[in-house]
Amino acid sequence: MWILVSYTLIAIGAATSSIEELVSHWRTRMVLAQTRARSALTIMTSLFLIAASAVVLTVTWSMRDEEAPLMADALLILAVVLLIRTVVVQGLDGSDRMLLCAGIGMASWANLQADGSWLGTVAWFGLFILLSLAYFDSGLSKARHRGWRVGRQFSLTLNMKEFGNKFTAKILLSHPRFAALASWGVILLELLAGPLLLIGGWASVVTGTLLAMMHLSIAVLMGLGRFFYPFAGALCFVIAVHPW
Repeated sequence: MWILVSYTLIAIGAATSSIEELVSHWRTRMVLAQTRARSALTIMTSLFLIAASAVVLTVTWSMRDEEAPLMADALLILAVVLLIRTVVVQGLDGSDRMLLCAGIGMASWANLQADGSWLGTVAWFGLFILLSLAYFDSGLSKARHRGWRVGRQFSLTLNMKEFGNKFTAKILLSHPRFAALASWGVILLELLAGPLLLIGGWASVVTGTLLAMMHLSIAVLMGLGRFFYPFAGALCFVIAVHPW
């Protein structure tokens, strides 16, 4: 069940990011000074990715079988289009990179696990390592920044005009000790995410739930919803397909 949920989240994330790219394309084209050819390729790639996402969603919930050959084929198509997207589309961010990693990891697992359990495990480890490094790098960069260590940067981030929540920021700025506690909670969770997810069992479930709640909070409070889908999808998959 949770494997199907992970497929769904990745497909929704791919479709959402492509729709956002189409909506903001003309402004992005002017900022990046794209040629007509590059602009046309970007639009075509976004449309193909939306179509591939729709195929994955249709196959996932019509068949409801993560081991079905058609499911593996649909995920492979999505992974190939995501790979093409990294070459064609400019201005991709961290959520897009995780979307690519998750898409390739899931497609590899779905296509290789039928040939031998160890091949599927290799695909799982590949996605697990990339996911763990993403969290560790984020946590380490925060731990090195004094503003994050004392909690003030956490408050200021939420106080941003473009991506923020004034009400929450006001509470954190008024209570610096609470801000520091919340900041260190995020830092420690990101630094320890890899080892805790590797343990398996309830440790992985609790860790994955806390990380998903963190991404959901970022989506609600800061409006950065596109980060939720790839990371939550990758977390669901890593926990559901855990080798022990």
